Order: sequence, then structure tokens, then C-alpha cells
Amino acid sequence: MTDAGAELTLAPEILVDVATMRFHVAHEVGHVVLGHARGRRQQLRAAAPYLAVGGAVELAAIIGAAFWRWSIVMLPIAFVLTLAVLARRVVLPQERAADAFAAANRAPAWLASPPAKARLMARLIKTHPTWAERSVCGQRSAVE
Repeated sequence: MTDAGAELTLAPEILVDVATMRFHVAHEVGHVVLGHARGRRQQLRAAAPYLAVGGAVELAAIIGAAFWRWSIVMLPIAFVLTLAVLARRVVLPQERAADAFAAANRAPAWLASPPAKARLMARLIKTHPTWAERSVCGQRSAVE
């Protein structure tokens, strides 16, 4: 989002065919229409409770590391867990809603080409539904 409005940039892997491009554009428009595309300040406000809890866990791990050296291992684990909870509670529902918006507007995921491969962090933190989940959502919307 910019001060002038929403700006959409398409990656080359989205331009493979019309159905894929249509799904991704409809999905991103869904974010704007559903109010998910907000400025950085609004995004931080929505994430603040999760970031506060994650920060407290990180602080506890740092304090624990002063007494028990092995607990320093908890820092990256606590960080990734905080991101995972944040993604599943805040981001993932918005992604599913944008997918449903795209499907309702005749641009379902099941007609689009799936991405080459999900990255490890994307699978670990799960910010987006899997392609199989997206395809089922689109097919279910088409039937209903």
C-alpha cells in the first residue's frame, strides 16, 4: 500500500499463463477489498500482542542463558515459534479469505499453475495455504 493507493507487482513466475495470472491478481485485489492491505503501522498494531508475547519469551530465553548455557539454543526456537504463531493466527486467515475472494470472482486457484516449490521457511511458518488447500477451496466455491 502506498499513500496513493494499492500497487501490485507481478513476479515472472506468475506470468506463466492467463489462469495463473488471473488467480494471483484476484487474490491480491481480494486483500485490498477485504481490508487486509494496510499500512505498516496498522499491520504492527494487529501483530503487537503476538510480538509482545514473543519478545517476552525471547527475553526469558536470554535471561535463562545467563544461568544455563544450554538455554541459548531456545532463542532461535522461540523466534521461529513466535513467527509461526503470528503467521497462523493473523496472516493465514487473511490468505484463505483472499483465496475465497478470488474463487468467488471466477479466478480459482485450481485453474492456476502451482508454484515450483515451497521454501522451507514458508512450510515451517505457514503464511499461506498449501496449493492443495487452495485448489480444494476453489473447487468447493465453484460447486456451491
